[in-house]
Formats: sequence, structure tokens, C-alpha cells
Amino acid sequence: MSGLDQWIAETLVRYRSLTLDQAMIDITALGSTMLISLVSLVAFIFLWMVRDRRGAAQIALAAGGGGICVEILKRVVQRPRQTTIPPLVHFHGFSFPSGHALTTTATYAMLGAIACSYVQDRRIRRVIRLICAAVIALVAISRIYLGAHYPSDVAGGILIGLAWFLLIRHILAIRKPAPQLSGG
Repeated sequence: MSGLDQWIAETLVRYRSLTLDQAMIDITALGSTMLISLVSLVAFIFLWMVRDRRGAAQIALAAGGGGICVEILKRVVQRPRQTTIPPLVHFHGFSFPSGHALTTTATYAMLGAIACSYVQDRRIRRVIRLICAAVIALVAISRIYLGAHYPSDVAGGILIGLAWFLLIRHILAIRKPAPQLSGG
């Protein structure tokens, strides 16, 4: 573990408590494969129903492609999990990149971007972006706090997830406004 990785991990561990431990376990679930899949499926179905095929494709690629990126990169890099900080829950597989950080970043950033395309009010778009950024940050912190990853695994996951999000947005660039929802 590098000096910076060690310092960040040790700093977070100092704040461990039963209440915070449970909160971090709950927060990390926001980036679990099960929840990312469920949220993405609901968003995909909704976007398909409102005939936003590009948005549906973007969310499918963000979540599904992000998961594929994780599996490929973990097999290529094969970085062992950290052992310096006692983990609070059992983890398996390789450490880099953090799959939770990568898929959370790609998926929630895409959800936020798509949601913002339906909203005219700048303040509401700002709130949507803030909520998505907070979820990403909290999941990232939870992975370090729980002892699942080196901080650099989490930072790498966020950066790769952001790059994946941006690549999808570029490839499937929205050239016209998303369809406006009808009704009240």
C-alpha cells in the first residue's frame, strides 16, 4: 500500500463505529451489482416507454458496459485486495479497479445526465447533478471505509467510470432534445 493509500485508509478507519459501520454497509449497496442492475433496468424500461431510445441505450451501455470493463480490468491487472486495514465485510476477487466505484460513477452519472435532459430549470438540474455526485462519492468512501479497496483502486474506478460515461455520451451524442414527458 502506498503512503497516500495508507494515510487515507487509516484516517477513515479512525472514524469507525457501529452506527457508521452499518451506514457504510448500506451506502455501499447503492453500488452493488444487484442495485445497479435494478436501477438501470427500471430506467431503461421507463426511457423505452417514453420513446427515448437513445437514453435507454445510454443507460444500458453505462451499466452493462461498466460491469464488463470491471471484469476485464480486474483480470488484466490482478491486484490483490488490501490487507493492512481489517475489512468489515468479506470481499472476493481482485481489487483494481473498484467495481462499485466504476459502475456507480458510469451509471449514476448517466442517470443524472439523462434526467437533466428532461428538466428545463437550471436549479433542478444542479440538484440532480449534486445528488448523483453525492451517491458516487459516498459509495467510493464506503469502499475504503469498509476495507474493500485501496483508495487508489477507488480513484481508478471513478476515473474509468467517468471516462466510460463520457465515451458513451460522445458516441451516442444527443443531437436533439429528449422527448418531453406529457401529463401533469
